[in-house]
Amino acid sequence: MTYEDAISYIYSFVDYERLTSPSYDKKERSPVLFKRFLRNIGSPEESFPVIHIAGTKGKGSVAMMLTFILKEAGFRVGTYTSPHLTDVRERIMLDGCPIEKEEFLNQFLEILPELKKRKKERTYRTVFEILTAISLLYFKEKEVDIGIIEVGLGGRLDATNVFEKSTAVITNISLDHTKILRNTLKEIAEDKSEIIKLDSLVVSSPQREDVMSVIREKALARNCKFLYTGDYKYTIKEKNERGSVFDVKTKKREYRDIELSLLGNFQIENALTAIGVVEGIRDLKIKRLKDLSEDVLYRGLASVKWKGRLEILRRSPYLVIDGAHNPYSMEVLAREVKDIFDYEKLILILGVNRDKSVKEILDAIVPLSDEIIFTRVNFPRSADPFVMRDMVKGRSPMVSKDIKEALGIAYGIATPKDLILVTGSLYLVGEAIKVSSRE
Repeated sequence: MTYEDAISYIYSFVDYERLTSPSYDKKERSPVLFKRFLRNIGSPEESFPVIHIAGTKGKGSVAMMLTFILKEAGFRVGTYTSPHLTDVRERIMLDGCPIEKEEFLNQFLEILPELKKRKKERTYRTVFEILTAISLLYFKEKEVDIGIIEVGLGGRLDATNVFEKSTAVITNISLDHTKILRNTLKEIAEDKSEIIKLDSLVVSSPQREDVMSVIREKALARNCKFLYTGDYKYTIKEKNERGSVFDVKTKKREYRDIELSLLGNFQIENALTAIGVVEGIRDLKIKRLKDLSEDVLYRGLASVKWKGRLEILRRSPYLVIDGAHNPYSMEVLAREVKDIFDYEKLILILGVNRDKSVKEILDAIVPLSDEIIFTRVNFPRSADPFVMRDMVKGRSPMVSKDIKEALGIAYGIATPKDLILVTGSLYLVGEAIKVSSRE
């Protein structure tokens, strides 16, 4: 069997990411059932300490910041994130590098007998669960010092919610996936905070007061140490298209002139969360974690890389990509683009999924745009670009069939002093990376 055969077999299972109407509360999505599956392949989730990250925005960024910080400290770090942008192997990383095809195939072959058994019995597992199992087996085989695991969706019923003990990190929570996770921030916070385990460390990013109360109460009810990074004070000393320099004062110490390679104020808030985790895990009785130095924190934040998050692909004109896909993140993106970049005209390429709050997303980003090109995401739940065009009044948006055509239109009307912004979906961002890398 080849790597390509393995990928084809994996995607013959249910893929909730691509279903047009995914459900969430079905019994087969229970992590209890997935835990049994893991037990049959050797319980790899019990092999290493875990930092488990849930939230609406910033999960992947915090995961990568922690990966680079811990790598600088000499740890072997396994990182699992989703979705991927251009290659499924991006989801499973060792020390910040994607798993090799041969390694991926080896781990897949380990679980193949169990998958065949499930297919025969019609007790199907999902694509996400299979990829999660492969990542955990890989981290076990590589004897990682720590695993950094990003929740796929929600928390309570997510396939990653299988650890007996872990450090729980809750990044910013906003309204998203409301058809699945319910309609209020408090209800969403209740779901996501179910990753919190007894007698563990819990770190929360800045939150609305009602959301923060839910997280804090659950942490205290489960006898956890709770750190809230919304109490940290920071000062931005420099911010531009190369990154940021800032000072921060936490409950324990002050850090000066921290350099952050990722762009935007929101990434500074994510960095505060990563700093809170580092300070918190120093106090845990896990081998070597207590010896983490300030120096590795500085080096990790200065060197961290994370694709598709306010990333500059080209200049003259700028080609900037960002995976913002809900109204809150789109409002943040609009502010950051205006604040960071110097350009004459902004050409927006937008593609979103129809299960998002499309009208609110348009309200957040369209006013910033001089030219608008709506396109279709290569994804089953893509919104119709013609429908989006009709939602914009008093403007004359253009429509393209795909990202390649959209970029062709954008470059045709752009001058070297303009900025082309591709946003609305991480899937669209991934397509833009593929197209621009071929040209």
